Amino acid sequence: MKKFFSGILIVFMMMTAFSMALAAEAPKGIPAGGKGATEAAAIEDMKIGVVKRILGNITSHSDDPASPYQQLLKRYDEFIESFHVDKKGKTANGFFVTGTVKPRYYDMQTELGKLVQAAHQGDDTRQVYVFVRFVGAKDENTARLAENAILDRYNVRFRENKFIVATGDEILGELSRTRAMNFDQFVEFVKKKSLENPEICTAVIGEMTINKLSEDDEGVTLSCDLNIRTLDCYKDFAVIDNFDGGEVLRWRDLRSLGTLLFEKAAISSAKGIAEKLVTYWKTK
Repeated sequence: MKKFFSGILIVFMMMTAFSMALAAEAPKGIPAGGKGATEAAAIEDMKIGVVKRILGNITSHSDDPASPYQQLLKRYDEFIESFHVDKKGKTANGFFVTGTVKPRYYDMQTELGKLVQAAHQGDDTRQVYVFVRFVGAKDENTARLAENAILDRYNVRFRENKFIVATGDEILGELSRTRAMNFDQFVEFVKKKSLENPEICTAVIGEMTINKLSEDDEGVTLSCDLNIRTLDCYKDFAVIDNFDGGEVLRWRDLRSLGTLLFEKAAISSAKGIAEKLVTYWKTK
């Protein structure tokens, strides 16, 4: 198995403003330019440039001929619906053109999904996107601290299982938009995002809440509840596992207690989820 398929990739949601703008532009045509030894070569260079831009946004760049990036790039002309040359000319170095290219953006996404799925046949490693949010926090900073605690502990647990964990701050903005949603609405939100990104093979979707159970002169007792659903995005979002659990801690310092509680809840859930994922994919 090539290195770009080795391990489970846990990443935060990475639908950037650029990708959304690119997708929006696709039906109208994307401004582009090209150079070449002939005018025809310059036009092909213009098409390739647009396909590279899209590929760079939906999959990792790779020079390996067997990578999805290179396989799709070789087929670039299949993903061009039309093009229009606005300006052309010749310089001492050859010809140039500028204009717009209308790509088959969603066809490219579909083909990418097929390549990723084919590459994973018989492989117990999978790409996993983790969407775990904190609800009920008094402020956004508190929510982010809790979510970072979850991510850090998942990082440790999945690395112990020889999985690859990557992070991205972009999820913070996305999660803040979902805090008013109930859990089922949040799951549907992530499903929609998964459909837009064919590389998401498995999605771990969850939320955690914290509640004060008691408080007196000697300390505070808090509970942290977790509800996590793991889905197979290639099998019509079949449920791989439902994790419903929690942790309770008592401590004198409320601030320290919150951090300890987040980490303890993350450790317990990460262990179970990692084991379920390995077992699930080994049977496929």
